Amino acid sequence: MYNYTKADRTLRRAFTSWARYVLLPRALPDVKFPQVDDLLEIKHMLTDHSRSWTHQWKMEGIKEGQKTGQASMLRNLLTRKFGPLPEPIQQRLSNASPHELETWSLNLLEATSLDEVFNH
Repeated sequence: MYNYTKADRTLRRAFTSWARYVLLPRALPDVKFPQVDDLLEIKHMLTDHSRSWTHQWKMEGIKEGQKTGQASMLRNLLTRKFGPLPEPIQQRLSNASPHELETWSLNLLEATSLDEVFNH
């Protein structure tokens, strides 16, 4: 095992703090990091959690992609049925939850106006 000098220990502690409080939060802003006190702990933490973070990010990406696809499909159907959509309706579609998109899609089946789709 390596015997660190006082200067080495100080530098390692400073680098660990910088990595823990600056580098990692900037690189991974949505991740909560456990308390780590040295570089080896940071290495182990990153190794242990990288797979679960990758899976989590993939799942979030899939959900976001599905929502975007639902909104795009509904936008196309509404435009086909009612003509060009006003900007407030387009914004509403862009900001909608998956549940709202599903509800509006079902409303569209029987609606005769945009109001009936969104205010049903």
